[in-house]
Amino acid sequence: MDEEESSQDDFQYSYYSDRRHVRTKPAPAQPQNTEWRIKEKLKTVSVSLVLCLNIGVDPPDIVKTKPCAKMECWIDPFLLPGQKALEAIGRNLQSQYEAWQPRARYRLSLDPSIEETKKLCCSLRRNAKDDRILFHYNGHGNLGTWLGSPCIYVYDCSNAGHILNAFNRFAAQRDAEMANHLNSTNLDGMAAPYTPLSQCIQLAACQAYQTLPMSPDLPADLFTSCLTTPIEIALRWFVLSNPLIKNVTLDMTNKIPGRVTDRRTPLGELNWIFTSITDTIAWSVLPTDLFIKLFRNDLMVAALFRNFLLANRIMRHYNCIPMSSPVLPDTHQHPMWEAWDLAADHYLAQLPHLLSNNSQVEYKLSTFFSDQLSAFEVWIKRGSISKEPPLQLPIVLQVLLSQVHRLRALLLLSKFLDFGKWAVDLALSVGIFPYVLKLLQSPALELRPVLVFIWAKLLAVDSSCKTDLLKDSGYTYFIGILTNTNPNAFLVPNISEHRAMCVFILSVFCEDYPLGKQACLSNDLLPALLPYLSDQDSLLRQWTCVCLCNFWTSFPDAKWAAYNANAHEQLSAILLDSVPEVRAGAVAALGALFGDLDRIEQVLNLEQTIVVSILKTTTDCSPLVRKELACALSRLVEEDEVKFIQTAYELFDDERKAAGFEVGRSSANRRSVESSRISGVQQSMHLIVWKAILTLSVDPFPEVAIIAMNIVDKINSLLVKSSMVDPSMNNWIQSQKAFVKPVTIAPKLKNIARKIQPTPTSVASGIFGMSIESEASPSLKRSSSFVFNLKALGSYIGIPSSGSVAHSETPGRPAPALSRMRPQSMYLPKLSSESKPKMKSSPSESNIKFTTPQTQIALTDIEDPGSEKYSERQWRSIRNEKLNQEAASLYQLVDSNRFEKFVAHIPYENENFTDDRVLLFHPYDPYLLSSDHNSI
Repeated sequence: MDEEESSQDDFQYSYYSDRRHVRTKPAPAQPQNTEWRIKEKLKTVSVSLVLCLNIGVDPPDIVKTKPCAKMECWIDPFLLPGQKALEAIGRNLQSQYEAWQPRARYRLSLDPSIEETKKLCCSLRRNAKDDRILFHYNGHGNLGTWLGSPCIYVYDCSNAGHILNAFNRFAAQRDAEMANHLNSTNLDGMAAPYTPLSQCIQLAACQAYQTLPMSPDLPADLFTSCLTTPIEIALRWFVLSNPLIKNVTLDMTNKIPGRVTDRRTPLGELNWIFTSITDTIAWSVLPTDLFIKLFRNDLMVAALFRNFLLANRIMRHYNCIPMSSPVLPDTHQHPMWEAWDLAADHYLAQLPHLLSNNSQVEYKLSTFFSDQLSAFEVWIKRGSISKEPPLQLPIVLQVLLSQVHRLRALLLLSKFLDFGKWAVDLALSVGIFPYVLKLLQSPALELRPVLVFIWAKLLAVDSSCKTDLLKDSGYTYFIGILTNTNPNAFLVPNISEHRAMCVFILSVFCEDYPLGKQACLSNDLLPALLPYLSDQDSLLRQWTCVCLCNFWTSFPDAKWAAYNANAHEQLSAILLDSVPEVRAGAVAALGALFGDLDRIEQVLNLEQTIVVSILKTTTDCSPLVRKELACALSRLVEEDEVKFIQTAYELFDDERKAAGFEVGRSSANRRSVESSRISGVQQSMHLIVWKAILTLSVDPFPEVAIIAMNIVDKINSLLVKSSMVDPSMNNWIQSQKAFVKPVTIAPKLKNIARKIQPTPTSVASGIFGMSIESEASPSLKRSSSFVFNLKALGSYIGIPSSGSVAHSETPGRPAPALSRMRPQSMYLPKLSSESKPKMKSSPSESNIKFTTPQTQIALTDIEDPGSEKYSERQWRSIRNEKLNQEAASLYQLVDSNRFEKFVAHIPYENENFTDDRVLLFHPYDPYLLSSDHNSI
């Protein structure tokens, strides 16, 4: 055996362990996960800052300590005259809030009266309409009636819990009253919109009966400082809590150099780290829907709740427990706070030098993000089996903002997404989608391979992402890769697989999405795809066929463009491809050309050409190809239903005469039948197609047979009710075991055909109760490709991806350096739109209808990474490959050497043993099978 034959054996072993060969049932349909999308987008448009300070007058219910906290918004109110101090504090508070939402409209109210407050609140609600209002308040009083909903309330005062609890009671009562009112109003058809007060967000500095901290080292508005200037107060508290810090004063913590928007400066990097840590804490403890509502919906709300987590940590240290509505779990001891303390310590160690006048001192960036990426990489290698969400995933999202770590973060993210649907769902829930969407605008060549892979994974799980590709013209990114013929523009070892993923993305983009199809037509997708029908890579040929099928399904303009470009001829040329998935894809694409066009002579001639081509696959050995052929012919039957009824009658009439059944018929009825007969080439085409459908109806593969049987039963039912068949003929029809006898059927298939083709209780009923939605299950598995990419993207149109290698593809080629990712699976359904006939439940309905199976992503135990069966299968594959390599050197000794080494003696308990035995060695396991000829 030479080296080529040995490689072929390795390939066959890998091929026949593919899911297509070990799975007998389709994967159950699973709904797409859309929880990560924001259902109702709200934004904060108005901010009201109401400060009831009354500088110089102590609250009557609070006894202040001496010394006591004095600073308000980092200003000592006693260093300025009363009114100027009040105005300065108001300006500072507004600037602090503007850092989080600069586009909102701000209204400042200083020591207002009740009437002024009421007028302000009513004006805010009137101008904001249905948008959210932020109301910052350091006094007491219920303002829910004036402000309405949605609204954010910030209560920074002692006993703030009283306000929150009173508001909740008021909101529950008011919502109940409005619900009763709306129910009674709906009876008159006059329903007014109402946003429940219970949806308002509240942040309170402390619980009821708690007093705010009065330490002179802290600001008097500690809660406000945590919400609006988190970095400054966090560093101040860190210094107060760590007595070992000697060379940093409290005043120095308010002099952080840099800008928030510049991540290379100390202030910008600290804010970036703080955002990453608080997002991670929230994502790890909150339900997905609440996390998205609070941290991914509104910029102002997200900033306030990030900072609220810090307030919860700091104020608990001073025996104050902040409250919120909705209620958040306690996070002040979350382990991620230790990472923040490390980053703060790293900065404070440099602070004295940074504040010096030495211009040569440079800020040393923190290693926080590189350390977290390393931790994420360790989790991918060690912790992925448990499927516990990695703590670093939100941090990876933030790292995408940095050009320094972006490529590494994307590579790790692609490895994580390669674990399957659950990993993609987690990434979408954490908010990764807007970032990877924006990265499509980047011209960086090094990002292309990993971005294409990530988008393939995202669309495999949630095809609704394609609408966002249209909004931002992101689809042109992938068309541009297909049209780029410069090999130096691709930083991947296998350009064909890289393009195959792009074609897959575009196929999902076109599936059942008319706007996407029109956009692709305008951007010349068709000429970009056609050259790849002859590519050496079978995966690229397969997905090119699928993409073409989705592109022109139910899209007349694309069908005319296909005919003008002779696409049908190029597809016909690959109907004899060596890979069954490619052949099935070509049949599906050709079948999708049927219909949607005017039945002019040119169209009929083109369709006849296609029919002649695809009928060659009637005897294809692959059931995938025959199933797509049945679906393609069903579209043709739907287009020419009347003619196929006539063809069925002519064939039935010949069978009836051969059986010797004669009935009387009126001359008018006879003339009607004779005039309806088809003649010429059209008659031959319809007859051949009908016989092909009859042959497929007794196909040994059940899914193929059922699809064809639905077509046959539908046409036969319409034939029985037509004027072509006399009522007296029903006696003969009822006497038959099956309404349509198979044209030819092998003896071994009779039992299968009998099971598939039930005897109808009546001719009209047939098998009309059946609803067939045949699903594809297997997927591609290539042992050495780009992250085993698209191995799971392969079940569209009944084309499960296989590891078939066509043309010059070499099995066992080394994996590219870019793709050091674990092989995973992501299984898709068929993408061929309208490819499966679903019969009407009532025989009175005349047209065949088609349904499109929904996206399915399902992993069986043997396909689930980390499962015992999966690990056993992976081990066995590696073991067998190693044995093949060890045995390769022995092949050349077979012809020139004798087998004389004694290994073992095989004892036989049966004394009647004869030499007429058959021995079979297992190719890999240490087993020897023995039997005689009579037992085989």
